[in-house]
Amino acid sequence: MPYPPHRRVAATAALLLSLPFAATATAARPAAPPAKWHSYMPGEVMGASSFVKANPTWDGRCVVVAILDTGVDPRASGLTKTSTGVVKVIEARDFSGQGDVALAPARMEAPGQLRNEHGELRGLETLKEHPADGRWLLGAFGEAQIGHIALRDVNHDGKSNGKLAVLVWRVGVGESGLRVAMDLNGDGSIAGEQVVKPYHVGQQLMVPKARAPAKDVAMLSFAAEVAPSEHSVVLHFTDGSHGTHVAGIICGHTTFGQQGWQGVAPGAQVLSLKIG
Repeated sequence: MPYPPHRRVAATAALLLSLPFAATATAARPAAPPAKWHSYMPGEVMGASSFVKANPTWDGRCVVVAILDTGVDPRASGLTKTSTGVVKVIEARDFSGQGDVALAPARMEAPGQLRNEHGELRGLETLKEHPADGRWLLGAFGEAQIGHIALRDVNHDGKSNGKLAVLVWRVGVGESGLRVAMDLNGDGSIAGEQVVKPYHVGQQLMVPKARAPAKDVAMLSFAAEVAPSEHSVVLHFTDGSHGTHVAGIICGHTTFGQQGWQGVAPGAQVLSLKIG
């Protein structure tokens, strides 16, 4: 059965990615390709750009693409919104084990301070929402879990073997009632840190501060999913660029703010399924 019209573009993307390099390299080229930034995304060569221009609503909208790779960065330019303005990366899950964080119940040592076998954490009094059942779960994410050594120093203390507290608690029923926070600056306090819901619920990210905010962009961002037992949290982060690169080819939209710099299906959404 042929694909419905609005799905053909995404199918084309999947096919192109499966072709050997020699097959794509020998495709017909324009006589005089423009020396512009968008020549690096040759949508005209493969017919994708002209197809979407002729059929504006057949750009991958209503299509979700699962990318099994190193993970897709939801903050990457071109991968924040689709052509219709909705969130591009709607799921961010890690099946590699790299982002696993074990949790255990924590006891209140002093007002606003927790402790268990994974460590201790202060600053609870600054949180706007507290657990209805009084139960806090505390774990620790090791910077050494990050594969790319240049990204390991999350808290900018000059070391790459630190332990950053991860806190999980429940303020309501269901998955939307779960909350996650992480001591990204490594000061032993949760004060001032971002509080997020599981990523698939609110598409929220925990983002470390940049070393020099005026110049640098924080390269890592953490999405969180809490295991059904609530005894572990899985952090999705991208310390390899390949999955993001693939997502941009398939469905990037207005990359680096340049109108027309698109992937094959700029209207499609993404499931980032990290497997390596």
